[in-house]
Amino acid sequence: MPDVPRLCIFERELAPGKREHTWLVAQPDGAAIQVEDGAPLPLPPGSVARVFERYGQVFDVASGVGGEARSASGDTRLHFTEGLLKRLRHRTWFDVEPRDYLVFQPHGEGASAEGWPRYELCTAISAALVHLAEAYRAARSELRSS
Repeated sequence: MPDVPRLCIFERELAPGKREHTWLVAQPDGAAIQVEDGAPLPLPPGSVARVFERYGQVFDVASGVGGEARSASGDTRLHFTEGLLKRLRHRTWFDVEPRDYLVFQPHGEGASAEGWPRYELCTAISAALVHLAEAYRAARSELRSS
């Protein structure tokens, strides 16, 4: 799927030299989650915005978040139907390792609303989105079998 717009939203080391990547994949009708080379799992419409509403933090204007994270895809941002998702790497003076964050800015009416953009650690957002995609798949297959 290299020709499909996607953003690596989480990377983890499974073993020395073996990494697993989680991607947010842009689709014509929304977005999907893809873990490594598995099949993309569609997300329910609006789920990225909902996850950031629930877990994301509003930027404090006084503090800066800087540095774009190099990821497996080499990309740091993804435009898709819900909005703009950007991956940042930030290291404060007390961090030994930098932390990777996702920043989301919705399109449309939500874009100018107070409380946007929002950010959160990649780990939290990717875990919530993977869970939603798996639950959505299970619910849809249950409906089909009924």
